[in-house]
Amino acid sequence: MKSFIQRNLLKIASFFSRRVAKIYMPFSRKRIRPEDYIEMKKLLKAGDVISTKTRGEFSNIFVPGFFGHVAIYDGEGFVIEATTRGVVRTHLAWFLFGKDYATVVRPNFMTDDQKWLAVDYCKRQIGKPYDYSFNTSNIDSFYCSELIYSAYKFVLGDSPFKLKKTLGQETVAPSDFYNASKLFFRIYLSKSYVEL
Repeated sequence: MKSFIQRNLLKIASFFSRRVAKIYMPFSRKRIRPEDYIEMKKLLKAGDVISTKTRGEFSNIFVPGFFGHVAIYDGEGFVIEATTRGVVRTHLAWFLFGKDYATVVRPNFMTDDQKWLAVDYCKRQIGKPYDYSFNTSNIDSFYCSELIYSAYKFVLGDSPFKLKKTLGQETVAPSDFYNASKLFFRIYLSKSYVEL
């Protein structure tokens, strides 16, 4: 009975996530500043993970933790991210200037070569659809943190993350990257985040 309820709750969550993903509350200005972009661009290296939060996104209600989105830096001025449009490559400036809070973390469990392999894995997923079912065992589609989790699993043979059960489904959330201080060096916090 419990698994039946969890499966149905997951179906309901998937249904609502498709509908609310594009709903935003109006805010007049975003909190990421040009100086955040300039400082981040100087510090970023291939394989760095950028966690962000955008005030007013209705989907924030359903994403556990503070951060609502995550992307991987490709080392060439772009991030690779899984969005409602699917897996895409986005210029760093476009990615940041629509956000309110951002942090950069760097994996300490991978060599530089492995980080490049993780970026390459993510690039090869470009064009795949968004994973509205949040199924980390299926790589035909991806949600944002699943993309990076899958890259680590592909490169290392296993991911250092322990998945958490959400509505009976094992998932990884955007905040898990920032919160895993034993696995990542914290490289940068946006001014808006520091001021919280």
